[in-house]
Amino acid sequence: MLSRYQHSIGIYGYDLDAIDSFMKKQEDRCHVGEISARELRNIRRVMKVMIDYVANDIIDTATTAYGTKFVLNEPFEAILAEYLASRTLHPNTKDDVVWAIRRFLYYLDQIGHKTLHCVTDEHVRKYLVLMSERLASGSLKNMMCYLKEFGKFARQNGYADFDFAPMFEVKVRRENKVYPILTDAELERTLAQIDTNTAMGKRDMAMIMLGLTTGMRAIDIVNLRLCDIDWLRGEIRLVQKKTANPVILPLMPKAGESIREYILNGRPECSSEYIFLTTKFPIRKFTDDTTFGYMFANMKEWRE
Repeated sequence: MLSRYQHSIGIYGYDLDAIDSFMKKQEDRCHVGEISARELRNIRRVMKVMIDYVANDIIDTATTAYGTKFVLNEPFEAILAEYLASRTLHPNTKDDVVWAIRRFLYYLDQIGHKTLHCVTDEHVRKYLVLMSERLASGSLKNMMCYLKEFGKFARQNGYADFDFAPMFEVKVRRENKVYPILTDAELERTLAQIDTNTAMGKRDMAMIMLGLTTGMRAIDIVNLRLCDIDWLRGEIRLVQKKTANPVILPLMPKAGESIREYILNGRPECSSEYIFLTTKFPIRKFTDDTTFGYMFANMKEWRE
């Protein structure tokens, strides 16, 4: 991406000014919605690694540790740590639980409460009103579920005199988005944009057909392994990334044909266990579902 940009402005070597100009362009693209904030962060990280390598002859790919703005006092930190130690949570769920509890405790701390013993129904009610104004219905519902369990824990272990768990049992109607569907004609025009004469086109067609025929999440498609497909039974067996639930899905003929065509005639030769790989060096699996999402970034243009 950087190379193409530099060539477009007549620069063919390492140039800090060109990199700076390139990054400003990416920031503008993010501002107008052409790329996501996550992609912008990834681009920044790659540029930093390259600059450090040129300057110091060292490649440092250490992940940046991000903190939290909801910093708690010591008693609240101890209660949170004890609560987490008493639960077995999926990693994805744990992050959400920590966020919900930490935010609630931080609110109490900010209004002058250093323990849970002085918390009343009025404090909880004001917090719920505040969060209802800031959170989407789905996030609010999840937060209340997590805080209800935390409230039970706090009461049972003597950290709170007031049982505030029932206050988080208020039902929240989750808003379900109704996504527009593709008509058969629109779908045909979309698929027609894929050049299946290329390795990338074969891969993209296989991934899209898999999503269309199974309804698999993007994260599960990019993480699909060769051993997950039972060709004899015509089944896909995997553990869903989001739910950690094992599922068995039918491998529909069109999807199977596209995947077979990609594996035999488009997939790079390598020892990776994953089916869908990048087409440029270094050959590797997709890092996340975001890359898959970029295939549909121009879908509106294809349909019009």
